[in-house]
Formats: sequence, C-alpha cells, structure tokens
Amino acid sequence: MHHGVFRSLIMPHYCRPLANLPQLSEHIIYSNAKRIKEALEYVHSQNIVHMDVKSANVMVDMDGKWYLADFGSAKNIGEPVGSYTHHFYPVDITSKPALPSFDYYMFIILVIIELNKANWKSLLDYNNHMHIAHSEVVNMIKQGRTPIFICFLTDLLTLADNDCIKSL
Repeated sequence: MHHGVFRSLIMPHYCRPLANLPQLSEHIIYSNAKRIKEALEYVHSQNIVHMDVKSANVMVDMDGKWYLADFGSAKNIGEPVGSYTHHFYPVDITSKPALPSFDYYMFIILVIIELNKANWKSLLDYNNHMHIAHSEVVNMIKQGRTPIFICFLTDLLTLADNDCIKSL
C-alpha cells in the first residue's frame, strides 16, 4: 500500500486543522512549512493549483506533521479561477488563469498567521479587502526570524511574485 494512502486511512482518527492549534514555535512552523512547500511543488508538478491554501486546510497528525488537504477549489494550471479565499488576496483573481504563484502567496499568509497567532488580525488592512499589506508581508518575513527561515520565506515571496502580486 502506498504510504500516502495508508496515512489517509489512519489520519482521520489523529488529525486536526492547523488553524485549531495554539501558537507553535518558529522551529516547528519552519520544519512543517518545508513539508507544505514540498507538497505544493508536487501538486504544481502535476499541473494543479490548490487555490485554497490556509491553516484550516492543513491537517496535523498525531506526530505533529502537517499535510495539505481539501482540494475542492483546485484547478489545472491555466484554468479560470472559480473559488478561492477572497479575504487576504490583494486583488480579485476570479476568472484569471490559475497559477502556482497564487498558492505560494496564500502560503506566505498562512505562515505569517501561524507565526503571529495571537495578533494576526491586527495585520489586516480592513480598508483594502482585508488583506495583509505587501509591505507588512515583507516586514513580517524579516522580523525576528532565524536567517534560514528568512531565506525560506524570501524564496516563497519570490515564487509568489507575479503580475498580480506586483500590482499591490
């Protein structure tokens, strides 16, 4: 039996959404964020864009490992975007071609929220679609992080950098 199939059989008894967990350490967030980045890279290599990367769609198993879940909004790369998490996203991407960079942008937001569980809502710009301002994203990447985590987050920002993000 394929390891992923086995995990999916036992996981319902031992998992919960990342969104329901308390504040985790930067080390735990970093090590698991690498897992989600690898999952996104695999999904994208299969010509799929998840389109709903958020803490509620990351499951955590009994060992604390994170798994990307809920592919209900997924699209093939280039297909018109239908549903996505409207809040947080800087512009309306409905009907635009689905791109992997959309997933990476939302993944950066996920990581920022996980690093700031207690006060992430204070980062929202309610006057502008409730998204986190691009300048705030850059500040949060640099703020008090280990150099290796800063490199990781900067790499994600580069992956998310497309015409949609540049328009911020």
